[in-house]
Amino acid sequence: MKLIEILKIRKYGIISLASAVAMLLVYPYLQVALNGGIYNYFFWFEVIVSESVLNLILYVIFSALFGMVVGLNAYNWKNRTCSLKGSAGTSGLGGMLAIFTSQCSACLSLASLVLPTVAVGALTLYNTAFNFLSISILVIAIYLLGGFRKE
Repeated sequence: MKLIEILKIRKYGIISLASAVAMLLVYPYLQVALNGGIYNYFFWFEVIVSESVLNLILYVIFSALFGMVVGLNAYNWKNRTCSLKGSAGTSGLGGMLAIFTSQCSACLSLASLVLPTVAVGALTLYNTAFNFLSISILVIAIYLLGGFRKE
């Protein structure tokens, strides 16, 4: 797979790893920033594990895929063979969707700022489904970026 070969290149592997770790560490802070900030940071992980281990697993998978998409985008940007003028991509859609998806019902501070109460309630009720949708969009982004092609 092209993705594995790209991640073996040190520069793109580091970009992918740094992006994945940043998502893994920054996202929880964004979720609790309005509810006590750094004081609730580790509590976020306790709540997500106590509510559903599946959501924590999906969050780790999402972070890893996010890093892969960023690394693949960096590689494609650096090694493009044609002009990108006038083109648009949707690889950031999965990341944007997941930012507004709460991993647990206690983590709605960011979503509640920009969404109506009914939408926040739906995100809480269907957070696992939204996590799967975000992961699916990132897998599609990797596919569209050529990550699954054979070299």
